[in-house]
Amino acid sequence: MTIDIKLLARRAAHAAAALALAGGLAACGGGGDATSATDAWNTVPASALASPEAFSRFTASLAPDDHGDPMNVDNVTPPVSETDAPIAAG
Repeated sequence: MTIDIKLLARRAAHAAAALALAGGLAACGGGGDATSATDAWNTVPASALASPEAFSRFTASLAPDDHGDPMNVDNVTPPVSETDAPIAAG
């Protein structure tokens, strides 16, 4: 029985490459849960919903960002007032 060292080395290299690829793909993950750390900066804070003025100040403080994720506004109802004077936009 002859052992071909080159063949064994090639098979070991292929196996190592396959394991590395599988490990790399597993490390990429596949989706996160809805309460990830990025949600903290990607949602409207409760303090912004305290009053119409607070909400207007919060929205005015947001920097335009064409490359980031959109802000999560699910279940956000902007506060309104029947007595406060309108705030100028911009």
